[in-house]
Formats: sequence, C-alpha cells, structure tokens
Amino acid sequence: MYSPIVQRSSIRASEACDPGSNPGGAMVFLSRNLFILPGLKLIMAIGITFFIVAALIIAIWLLIEVKRFKHKIFAIFLICLILFTYLSFSYTLSGQDINLKTIPGLTEAGKLYFVWLGSMFNNLKVVTANVIDMNWKGNVTKT
Repeated sequence: MYSPIVQRSSIRASEACDPGSNPGGAMVFLSRNLFILPGLKLIMAIGITFFIVAALIIAIWLLIEVKRFKHKIFAIFLICLILFTYLSFSYTLSGQDINLKTIPGLTEAGKLYFVWLGSMFNNLKVVTANVIDMNWKGNVTKT
C-alpha cells in the first residue's frame, strides 16, 4: 500500500543521508522559512492594529460615559435646586396671607421670597465669619 506520509518521510531521510545528492535542498528549506517572517509581520501588524482599534473604542466609550455622567450630575443638581426653591418658597409663604392667583400677589410673594433668601445668605456669611474668627486651638495650660 502506498502511503504519502511514509513516502515523504523516506525522501527526507534519503536527502538527510546524502547531502550532496540534492544540492538545492538547502534552498528549498530557506525558501520555506522565508515566508514565516512576512506571515509573522502580518500577524503582528494585525495584532497592533487590533490593539489600537480596541484602545480607540475604549477611549470613545469612556468619553461618552463621562459626558453622560456630567449630564446626570447636572440633572441631579437641577432637581435639587428645584426642590430647594419649592420647599423654601413654601416655607417663606407659610405664615403669610398672599393670593398667588393675582399679579400683585405674585410680586409681593417674589419680594418676600428674595428678601428671605438674602437674609439667609447674610446669616450664612455671619456664621462663616464667626467660625473663622474662633480660637480653634483650645485652652492650653502650661505646667
């Protein structure tokens, strides 16, 4: 029975035994290895290209996530600002008899709210100044 594997191995064995019988055998060996380097370069180029493309995809994804995070923070800030305005406006007008359905009532409520807001910021300024002027070192007794 004819086996191509046995036939090829027997040819290679005969070439190895008698190096002078096939002077081009070394050339065939070199030409086979010659195609390994371009193939390796191609694989490396594909790997480097894949790495660069993956890095770009990750960078773009991170930029989009950062923008989305900024929008989330801004949305949370706006929600908190609206809640603060609503609650403080309700607190300011809770003891007053003001009709918010008329224009003069709305202007009076607006004036009252902004006066309250200004006094709140003034009180915050006074408290901050008092905190800065305090002696934070405490009582130190020398013995």
